[in-house]
Amino acid sequence: MIPRKVGWNRNSCVSHGNLESSVLRKYLLVIPYWVLQWMVAHAVVALIAMDRFSLEDWAEVATDRKYVQFTVLSCGVISALQFVLLFPLRRPTGRVSQSTALSFSVAAAAVGGAALAGGILLGLAGLHDLLIRPAAINPRHVNAFWWSFWACVALSWFVFWRLGAAYMRRGPMESRLGRLVAWIFAGSVVETVALIPLEVMIRRRLDCYCDRGGFWAIMLCVGVGLYTLGPATLLHVLARRRRAWYSGHCRGCGYDLSGLNGGCCPECGSPKTPLEIGGTSSPTIPAKTP
Repeated sequence: MIPRKVGWNRNSCVSHGNLESSVLRKYLLVIPYWVLQWMVAHAVVALIAMDRFSLEDWAEVATDRKYVQFTVLSCGVISALQFVLLFPLRRPTGRVSQSTALSFSVAAAAVGGAALAGGILLGLAGLHDLLIRPAAINPRHVNAFWWSFWACVALSWFVFWRLGAAYMRRGPMESRLGRLVAWIFAGSVVETVALIPLEVMIRRRLDCYCDRGGFWAIMLCVGVGLYTLGPATLLHVLARRRRAWYSGHCRGCGYDLSGLNGGCCPECGSPKTPLEIGGTSSPTIPAKTP
């Protein structure tokens, strides 16, 4: 989806026109994908928000001003997270220059895992409302639930972030990050399928469903699935296409080592060990040293 960015080093020169062409191709692919993503999110979420399906009711919900503002804000957040997630993949390079960007990328991926954890809590809240059917909701209980909800989401994000960072240290960036995002996408699908029967029962037995936990749990799962679907596909494609590049470049700075003799990289002085797509010398998050 996003073409390889043209590099600039001592062995090759890239014309200004080629650089402009590369940037143009990238935006010609990314911008339409984001627009399509927004349109799909707007249509699907409007369908979920409906009590029963009819074209007139769907059009009324989809054109509601508050609903349009909600979907624009939500899709803007999703697009920003996708940008942070894929930022270290803008071009092949060595691990040194990628470590900070990759840490932010893993933190962005952990947002999806934390959202799924929050969806489980909301689903349990919806199940509670279905079984207990409270006549009136105590505001104190609602406030206590939301404080507990955000605390659990924050803790889940931290746990996912630390586990993801530890996982990324064991292998190549594209492959590991691709698997991490694919697992989150699979989790969103499984959780959505599990929540659909609960949502059906809530809509049949309760008068108002839009303020129940099951509805917002499904909304979170749909958002996570939309957030991870594109990157999960792109990361696996990049992992295959960059195999040849990794086999002949410096593991420290990404300098092209083809045809060079000597034991060190002439650019950064690192040992001349080519990056291997399946080995531990591929770009990863370096472990912290005391």
